[in-house]
Amino acid sequence: MVRGKRSGRRLRPLGADLGRPGQAARRRPAPGPGSGQAQPAAARERTGRRKRPVGRLEVRPGRRGPVRFLRRLCRSASPHRGGDEGSPALRAWTALAVLVSVFAITAHEDFGALRYQVAALVVLGFLFSYIRRRHRNTWVKLALTVGCLAAAWAFLRALARDPYHTSIPLTVFLLWLQTLHSFDLPRRRDLLFSLLTSVVLMAVAAVFSVDVTFGLFLVSYALAAIVALVYNTAEAGLAAAGVAAAGPASGWAQADGPRASLRPRLPQGDIVPLAVGQLGALMAVAAVVFLLTPRLPGLFITALPFTPTVPIGDRLQGSIVNPAYPAGEDGGTQVFNPNGYFGFGPSVDLRLRGRLNERVVLRVRTTERRNWRGLVFDVYTGTGWRIDDHRVRLHQAAVPPITLTHGQDDVYAYRGHSRRLVQTFYIQQEQPNVAFAAPRVEQIYLPGGHVYVDRY
Repeated sequence: MVRGKRSGRRLRPLGADLGRPGQAARRRPAPGPGSGQAQPAAARERTGRRKRPVGRLEVRPGRRGPVRFLRRLCRSASPHRGGDEGSPALRAWTALAVLVSVFAITAHEDFGALRYQVAALVVLGFLFSYIRRRHRNTWVKLALTVGCLAAAWAFLRALARDPYHTSIPLTVFLLWLQTLHSFDLPRRRDLLFSLLTSVVLMAVAAVFSVDVTFGLFLVSYALAAIVALVYNTAEAGLAAAGVAAAGPASGWAQADGPRASLRPRLPQGDIVPLAVGQLGALMAVAAVVFLLTPRLPGLFITALPFTPTVPIGDRLQGSIVNPAYPAGEDGGTQVFNPNGYFGFGPSVDLRLRGRLNERVVLRVRTTERRNWRGLVFDVYTGTGWRIDDHRVRLHQAAVPPITLTHGQDDVYAYRGHSRRLVQTFYIQQEQPNVAFAAPRVEQIYLPGGHVYVDRY
């Protein structure tokens, strides 16, 4: 047994510094400068320095403290993105789907002025996002925030001007949000957000559509969207499976830069045929569902659609005006005009002969088949008919709809069993100031504050 002076420190087991399973290792304090023990070179270099914690932002006091803090805040994020920014093919097909939705919604006359400028900005935004996909883009986000606030302000101003018709300003607001969002698409999830917004735009375009032209947009959009979804699913599967760790032989390529991420390269010949097959199956199922779905007449929105930007108030003065025969009662019998029907006027001359052109002048969407009533001629002149009873009743309303009341001497003044019937007329060409409708109209929506109704 060896006796000696007792040390001031307690001896620890041999494995305490190395660490054992299930037990946290405790580190022996480094010898100080006056302990008489030698210090390692690295320890001597670190003497007097305070180790800064990793991942924390430190603001030193001083005159430029806030500036230093903002700089460190901007530098805290890495200038390079992760490996999920999406392939160029995925971005191209997503941009194509967004463009198709933009053209589908701007095919309506209320949004035609925004067609080319929104489409050009969307293309420019996707290109800009691809170039800047691995950067912080702090200044871009600030600019987009200002743009979103400006679009929201324009939307609120449009609502203040006409609070009863929100569909058009809301659609314009959504178009601008989609355009602004296309300038910041660093990752695949951002591309999916753009694709989801394009689905909403296609739904709005379906509501505003009045002919089969929307079917062409629908097929084109479905193809582009399915291809984009297939690309996204394939790239997400490759990333989740960890194919990037296997090297370039697994179908992945190292991007430029020391800190750049791995980007997938998918076989181009397999994606598009797969998407086309899925599109065919989807269209077949959708056609069957569409044919079997009943047309329920009660599913209508509260505010019926019409265009409030068409000024027709000056044409509703209690008399009939036909643009094809502006001379009126006498001038209409001189020359036949193929651009307008001669019967829409105070009188009709049965001696006129001619053939109207094939232009579409209006389209009608209705819940059921019914005859329309426009004008009533009550006196036969031998060569035609004329309107002898010019009595009309003025109906006014500050905001749509205009409620029509029937007098005691009206032809359709009787009360009986009634049901809801909605007829929407879409005017394609300039027409007479005659509103067609089924008998006994109760409410009428039109861009005007008054309407004249005869006793018939």
